[in-house]
Formats: sequence, C-alpha cells, structure tokens
Amino acid sequence: MMAVLAVVMASCSTPQDITYMQNVESLPADVLKATAKTNTPVIMPGDLLQINVTASNPELVKFFNKTEMVTTGNTNSNNSENAMYYYLVDNDGMIMFPMLGQIKVGGKTQSAVEADICNRIHPRYLAEKPGVEVRFQNFHVYTMGEVGHPGQIKAAIGRITILEAIAQSGDLTIHGRRDNTYMQNVESLPADVLKATAKTNTPVIMPGDLLQINVTASNPELVKFFNKTEMVTTGNTNSNNSENAMYYYLVDNDGMIMFPMLGQIKVGGKTQSAVEADICNRIHPRYLAEKPGVEVRFQNFHVYTMGEVGRPGQIKAANGRITILEAIAQSGDLTIYGRRDNVLVIHTNADGSREVQRVDLTDKNLLLSPAYNLRQNDVVYVEPNASKQRSSWSIPPGWSFGTSILGVAISIATLVITLTK
Repeated sequence: MMAVLAVVMASCSTPQDITYMQNVESLPADVLKATAKTNTPVIMPGDLLQINVTASNPELVKFFNKTEMVTTGNTNSNNSENAMYYYLVDNDGMIMFPMLGQIKVGGKTQSAVEADICNRIHPRYLAEKPGVEVRFQNFHVYTMGEVGHPGQIKAAIGRITILEAIAQSGDLTIHGRRDNTYMQNVESLPADVLKATAKTNTPVIMPGDLLQINVTASNPELVKFFNKTEMVTTGNTNSNNSENAMYYYLVDNDGMIMFPMLGQIKVGGKTQSAVEADICNRIHPRYLAEKPGVEVRFQNFHVYTMGEVGRPGQIKAANGRITILEAIAQSGDLTIYGRRDNVLVIHTNADGSREVQRVDLTDKNLLLSPAYNLRQNDVVYVEPNASKQRSSWSIPPGWSFGTSILGVAISIATLVITLTK
C-alpha cells in the first residue's frame, strides 16, 4: 500500500501564501462532520499482509496460521523479521493461504477478507466461528521535494493523512523552484492513460537472485522434506533462518537451483508464479495426492542509487517491486545539484546483459516510462548539474607545484631588479 507525495512551494512567498488551511474555521459544521468517515484502504498487488486466525482452542487453527507453517522444525525463528511470515499479494490480487489454497484479496477491504476467510473455515473445518485479523505489513507513503526529511513514512494502523505525512517528514521548507517540479502537469494525463499504468511490473528471476521458497500442505509432515528450512535446521534447533543464507536458494549462472527431493530446477527468466506452478506440478501427484501450496519470494530484491541524492546506497524492497520515485524518496530525494531531466537507469537483464535508459523526472510521461518500475539490481544515477560541475573543478597538483615555482622565480627576479637599481 504505497503512494508518493511530491511537495513543492514557490521560493518567493508571503506569510499569507504559506499558511495552511486558511480560514478553515469558516467550513460549516455539517461539512466537517462528514470528514469523520475514515478512508478504508483496499488491498492491492504488492501488499504484504499479516493474517492471524484464532479460536478458543489454538490447536484447532494452528495450521491456518502461517507462523506455524514457517517455523516447523525451527523453534527459535524470529518471525517478526521473516518475510515468509507474511502474505504477498500477487499481480492477480491472490494469496496462497494454508489449508484453503488461493484466495482473491485484491480490491477488497481488510474486513471483507476477514469475513471471507472466516466463512471458508467455518463450518467446514471448525464448528465455532474463528477470529480472523488482517493487517497491512507494508502500508507506507513517500514524501519528496521541499520537505524537511524526504523519504518513506510508515503507517502501522494502515491509514495516514497528507498532513500527517508532511508532519512526519519535518514539514515543508520555504524553498523550491517551480521549474524543477517532478512530473509537471501530470494531472493533465487522461484517465484511461493513467488506468493503463495500473499493471504492476512483474520481475523475472535472474542469476544471482536469492529465493525463499515455502511448500505447504494440510499435513505439514508430508511436505517438510520439500522445505529447505527442514534440511538446514536439522540438528540445529537454535538457528535463526532469517539470517541464514543457506535457508535460501541461490540462482546459479545457468538459472538453476537445487531443490530438495526434486533436484535441479530451471528458474532463471521465469516469474515467481511460473516457478510456483512448476514446483507444484512436480510434487503433485507424484509425491503428494493433494496440490501443495508453493510460495516464491525474492530475498535480495534491491536497487542502488548513486550521484546527487541525499543518501546514496542500496534500497531493499521486501515485496519484490519498487518504482524509481520510491527509490529516490528512500534515498533522501535529489540534492539541489542533481539534474532532474537526465537521470540514468542501468538495467541488468535475465541473460546478464545490460541496457541503459534516460528518464526526465520533470516529465509527466514518467509514469508511462518502462524505467518507472525498477528491476532487481537496477542502478539509478543522478548526474550533477552544471553549477556543481563548475564548483568541483580544482587546480591539478602538478599545476600547483608549477605555480609555486613560478611565484618564487618572480619574487627572486623582483628582488634582483630592486637591488640592481
């Protein structure tokens, strides 16, 4: 659940111009009362959900809780840091739920999903109605531009207002140039064009990726040897899988992984959903009568920002997707010396080849650019503007030495001339 707020103010403003919500007290009482209705967020592709099922007897619902499935055989795992503890909503709005299989959650509210899961469990699996709670794990927005601290703002309760986001970003500054505004006149893009951008970029698996793959079934004992956590933690009940690289699958240069029981599997160049289907078909019906649940996650999905940004470095994306604006926001936005009209994006393709693209952050068509949705290991470089390049010029060391010698020679010559007069 993400949004980007690009905040800009004119540099020459009067006190009246910069006062928030001027004359707000003049709004009628009935209008203000209508604002009491809190916006209810809907679940979208890319969201990470935390879903907990409870009952009077916890033993009856433990296999409906993902924490039980993930920590089998690992009694000391730290689930709060384990991304596999959460449900990633795929591009079709689906999640893979223990015992229940695939469930459509995209476009629904939390309460609607809670009711759906409850009805699927009761009365088929449980005589009493279970308690179901759905939480957003990655509900956040991004602030950019003329705010005190550009970056990511998390909302633990799953909702936030624009004033709350700006306040948590250190409020607006009094500076800013209108000609440096991101995506100028973006509101003029037709609605049908904006709707076309809703399709989320689906990343493909590449050599060097670390994958976390979990296989579930109604009886965990039947699939435990298909889960690498079982193989790695055997004889080590105190292992912390969230920090154990052996818990993940490293995709080799040929795009292959070695999977327990199944041997080598080709995953390079495929999407997560394609690999999930492949593994499921390899297990069922040969090894298992029922269709298992298979979930594939990127463990090292990240991009890099360099150049004229506030905090150059690596940006991680727990849900396996990130846009160029989100990456820049998490890097502290561009500095005042960064060129906004010529940002370089270096892509690495599934076959190891590279391609480069230039994007203009001030262009409203940025939303439509293929470079807007970044891929894993992309590099975003913001080059300095002419002013920064001029200020960075310095006299070469050799020139400095030569200048010093010349200065001494002139001084000696001046002294000689003076003495001979």
